[in-house]
Amino acid sequence: MTSDKKRIARREFLAGSVVGAAMAARGGGAIVNLASVLSFRPGPVLGYGAAKAAVVNLTEALAVQWARKNVRVNAVAPGWTDTPFLRPKERGGARDLTPILNATPMGRLMQPSEIAEVIFFLLSPTASAVTGATVPCDGGVIAGSGWNPYGGFPDN
Repeated sequence: MTSDKKRIARREFLAGSVVGAAMAARGGGAIVNLASVLSFRPGPVLGYGAAKAAVVNLTEALAVQWARKNVRVNAVAPGWTDTPFLRPKERGGARDLTPILNATPMGRLMQPSEIAEVIFFLLSPTASAVTGATVPCDGGVIAGSGWNPYGGFPDN
């Protein structure tokens, strides 16, 4: 792991510990970490996937640590999301999104607002019994990862 990734991981751990302690002192709260689909299925960006897998582990550990203090800790694992990073116009070059869309059972990019809605739910009192969970927001990428050897996703 590079020193930058180590710093980020340490910051995430410290933020969870410090914020969790402050929330516990106030009687509770909710934390949502950002993982990735690469937390669960490896890809060509090895360091990123390993760091995001650590976020899932940290989420679970902090959820148990703070559970009796009424602090819930969860994570969201976005898939390919429609951001300037993916869009060729904003990046100054052409990018063929076909492989990404073909690897996503829903056949589309996720919208940032869709990810935000799941985060909002996890932070809300409606999710009061949810802690230690990582919710995929990936258009089915994780669920569909084993379909390609069998001819791809069904069309029906």
